[in-house]
Amino acid sequence: MSEEKLDLIQNQLSQLLQGMNTMQQDIGGIKQDIVGIKQDVDGIKQDVDGIKQDVDGIKQDVVGIKQDIVSMKQNDNSLREDIHDLRNRVNSIEGAVMLIVRDGFTPLRNYADDLNFELSEVQRKNRLLNRRVRRLERRDITDDFEY
Repeated sequence: MSEEKLDLIQNQLSQLLQGMNTMQQDIGGIKQDIVGIKQDVDGIKQDVDGIKQDVDGIKQDVVGIKQDIVSMKQNDNSLREDIHDLRNRVNSIEGAVMLIVRDGFTPLRNYADDLNFELSEVQRKNRLLNRRVRRLERRDITDDFEY
């Protein structure tokens, strides 16, 4: 072989070696990238696990809120029943008070009617007495003139 060919082969081998070195460096870089990607994936897995825990916490909160809503509805229904019972009691007491007030005024009306009747009797008797007094005064006056 000639020297030119040998130089050419050497040249090609050196280029091949340089290419291999570059490839090895690239492979090293790829390996580092893969390690970085694995770390990123691990970080993402941790983030996903954190999100799962957050979602589980949210689910528990939602369950608690649902229970609170159910208890609030029960309290609301109890309050409505209590208000209905109170209305019935108030209506009952109101009816009793109205009955007592009406019954309380009935004797007063009767007493007032009796007083009015007695007053009219007294007025009638007073008129009769006034007439008698006038008659007696007339008699007395007429008796004074006869002497």
